[in-house]
Amino acid sequence: MIKIKILVDILWVVTSMSLYLIFFKISHNAINLLNGSWNLLGQSIQIDWIIISSVIIITYPLLFIYTYFLKANETLIVKSIKIAEPIYIPVYIGYFVIATSLSDLTAFYIISITLIFLIWRTNLFYFNPILFLFGYHFYEIQDNKETSMLLISKKPDLKGEREFNNLHRLNNYVFLDNKKETY
Repeated sequence: MIKIKILVDILWVVTSMSLYLIFFKISHNAINLLNGSWNLLGQSIQIDWIIISSVIIITYPLLFIYTYFLKANETLIVKSIKIAEPIYIPVYIGYFVIATSLSDLTAFYIISITLIFLIWRTNLFYFNPILFLFGYHFYEIQDNKETSMLLISKKPDLKGEREFNNLHRLNNYVFLDNKKETY
């Protein structure tokens, strides 16, 4: 069970960082276009679509694995709810700026490994921009003890105090709510 969780978390980091890779490839395609490498550009675009499709195809089964192996038996009484996207999106924009500014492949690998390590250690990888495609929203929630946590939910526009039942605990501070119905 723990080995599956670690494997899924590693794959989650990869899918979370995949947009970084895609922006790096796109920026290099633009450089190749400016340098007149038309043939290389066409081949790179095909590779980009393969990468994008693969990442999207992998992300949804990861959600299924989480929900299958992690029982939905957590209940949270939430004191406050805030939308979390404004907190996390600037971090990913920073990744994209870094990716588009790199021209050396060695520097790209070094920075990528460093970013993956930092994302893994801070559990930032649970904010996965690809989940927006599947209709998920991210909320910063606080319980009665003022503990801040991240809630990943399909429910739009959550506000106020409420109780959430049958949540999947991804770690001590991140919960997944797969139900679409609103409260």
